[in-house]
This record gives sequence, C-alpha cells and structure tokens, in this order.
Amino acid sequence: MSARLLSRLQREMSTALLIALLVVSAALSPDFLTLRNLQNVADQVPVFAVLGAGQMLVIVSGGIDLSVGSVVALGAFFAAALSFYGVAPALLVTLVATGLIGLVNGLGAAYTRVPPFIITLAMLSVARGAALQAAAMYHGASVTGSGAAPVSASDGGGFPQISEGIVFGLPLGAYIALAVFIALAYTLRYTRFGRHVFAVGGNEAAAVLLGVRVRRVKLAVYTISGMLAGLAGVLYASRERSAPPTAAQGYELDAITAVVVGGHRARHHGGRADHPHLAQYLQPVGSAAGLAASGAGSYPAGRGHSTTRRRAWYTP
Repeated sequence: MSARLLSRLQREMSTALLIALLVVSAALSPDFLTLRNLQNVADQVPVFAVLGAGQMLVIVSGGIDLSVGSVVALGAFFAAALSFYGVAPALLVTLVATGLIGLVNGLGAAYTRVPPFIITLAMLSVARGAALQAAAMYHGASVTGSGAAPVSASDGGGFPQISEGIVFGLPLGAYIALAVFIALAYTLRYTRFGRHVFAVGGNEAAAVLLGVRVRRVKLAVYTISGMLAGLAGVLYASRERSAPPTAAQGYELDAITAVVVGGHRARHHGGRADHPHLAQYLQPVGSAAGLAASGAGSYPAGRGHSTTRRRAWYTP
C-alpha cells in the first residue's frame, strides 16, 4: 500500500466509520433510518458541530483552545438571560461577549511566550467561574447555594426556534451548523486569511518572513473560536430552554476529538481537518446503534443536557 493511499484512507476514516455505523444500525433495526430518528440525531449534533468548527480553525493555525466548553456555558447564560428581550439582543450580546473572551486568548497567544494550552486552560477556569458568578447574581444567591441553579430561557418570542424550528424536515440548528462549516471551508480554501492560517500553522517563522501578520491571524482565529463557542451556547440554551452554569463540561475534549478524528493531527501543524462535521455524528450514531442492538426504547439527550427535555435518538 502506497504512502499516498494510506494518507488518503486516514483522512477519510471518519467518513468510513460513519457509513459503517449507518449500515450496521440499519441492519440491526428497520426503524433506525426513519425520519423521526434521523431528526433526533440531527437535533443533538449542532452544538458540538459549531464548537468543532472553531476548534478546527485554532488547531489548523497551530494552537489549541481548551476554554470553549466553559465559554459555551457562559454564552448560554447570556443567551438565556436576554432571550426575554428578543432573539437579536440575545444573539448579539452573546457573540460580542464570547468574542471578547476569545480575543483575550488571542492576545495571550500572540503577544506572550506562554503556550496556548496554558492560556486557554486558565481561561477555562475563568469563564466557568464567570458563568457561576453570573448565575448567582441573576438568582440573587450565593455561588455555593441556589445561585448555581440553571437560568431559564424564554419559551416564546422565537428564541426556541433557533435550534428547534423545523425546515424541510430537519431542525434549524442543523442548518446553522452546516452554514458555519460552509463559510469556514470557503474561508480556509479560497481567501487570503485562510492561506495565512495554514501558513502560520505550518511554520510560523517562515510565515513571518513571507510577510504574514502572524499576530493578527492569531487574534482573529481565537476571536472566531470564542464567537463560535458563544453560538454553540445560544443553540444549547435555545434547545434546553435553560442555561446551567455547569453545562458543557468536557465539551472542549469532544471538539478536539472531532477535529483529530476528522483528519487533522493536533501535533502536525499546517495539516488538514477534512471532516470534523462528520466526526461529530459518530458518537450519537454509535449510541443509537448500540440501543438498536439491545432493543432499548429511547436514548436520552447528550452529556450535559438538562433532564427537563430529554428526547429519543432511537425509538423502536
């Protein structure tokens, strides 16, 4: 087997695994490929898909962002708290606030010698603490007491439709995630900024000699990552109708895993991330496949979701 063919197989591994899971699941149960079940799978994915898109951009640039899980929780708080004032304020304030958090990460990565791993690990704790404190202030209680309770979101005004609205049989959140990936793919492939991101990730010193403004690229990459984490928080709050300050714990690891499984090696700068969006479907499809084999009646919402709105991924 040639090295080129082996490299191609490695890049397409997530696609192959997803197809295999679909085939096996369909063989185990005729109900697996029903419209309702596919809708429920698509309903679970957008938060992780949008988060993986931002992480992909950071990793391609040679960095890493460990703060995104906590930023999702903070973004969900802003979205839920402001949802009573309309969709536009909730979305705008959330994206600005989380974008500023990403900008702080970018400043640290661009202007200090501290590795992005350490900078974003510190921000993970800062953003989580901010989410807890914000929820406590919202409830007028202490962080250790009832202040850590979820913040309820609006049930009307169009806010729930951000993730739950149905368009051509699929939830609107799935189309939002798809739009994010299309925009990101176009940016990386066809724009000067995209080429600069690959250049910085491939060899930062060479990029400087070529005239690439490395610091600006890093600032932009981490800011976009923060904003996409905020968008994931909006989708989370819209879907769950609430924003627990302890939500999205460990989501940063899910995002990194999706990028790596999707075709990019985190330690190989300047590489490719071909299919992180497909990698996001492996976990829910795999879970549904296991339940199909066991004959279980339902699959609960993903890790970190509240218990108030659980939906089946597999229904026999």
